[in-house]
Amino acid sequence: MKFHNASGFYPEIGISVLVDKSLIAIDSYNKIRMHDLLQELGREIVRQESINPGNRSRLWHHEDIYEVLTYNTGTEKIEGICLDMSKVKELRLNPNTFTKMPKLRFLKFYSSLFNGENKCKMSYLQDPGFAEVKYLHWHGYPLKSFPSNLSAEKLMLLEVPDNDIEQLWDCVKVCISYYICAISQ
Repeated sequence: MKFHNASGFYPEIGISVLVDKSLIAIDSYNKIRMHDLLQELGREIVRQESINPGNRSRLWHHEDIYEVLTYNTGTEKIEGICLDMSKVKELRLNPNTFTKMPKLRFLKFYSSLFNGENKCKMSYLQDPGFAEVKYLHWHGYPLKSFPSNLSAEKLMLLEVPDNDIEQLWDCVKVCISYYICAISQ
């Protein structure tokens, strides 16, 4: 809810309308559930935005994400990336890969493996541009510190399990009511 509010959406109204129309359901753990066919319809609509994955608003298919990140073909249209890193062996990033995506608000690099092990090796990552990121989940975050332009004021949720982080930020001004930090070593 906080993420959607911070993104300029009105989730209280939108979610209740979707529940009323039986398009989504809220389970006993307060998780939103959606039928697989409805999810696939939404993904197909996004796929039709462009034949080039770098010109789509959201990326979730590992092959598309691999292409965009490896060949640095991302654009300002990308707002969200959700990558299952267990499906990718290695990513070689251009140092300015993420700076080409100034509207990126949602970034999730996770592992679907049962043990949660991250087998994806990442190279050439340098201080990525995350000025607008509101949700950052990065399993095995490879750097020793967070990007210098990662705005703690805009960040709603930060999850970086199994990381090598030694320093958060030089000077952190965080709105505690919105900020949740789940960092584990």
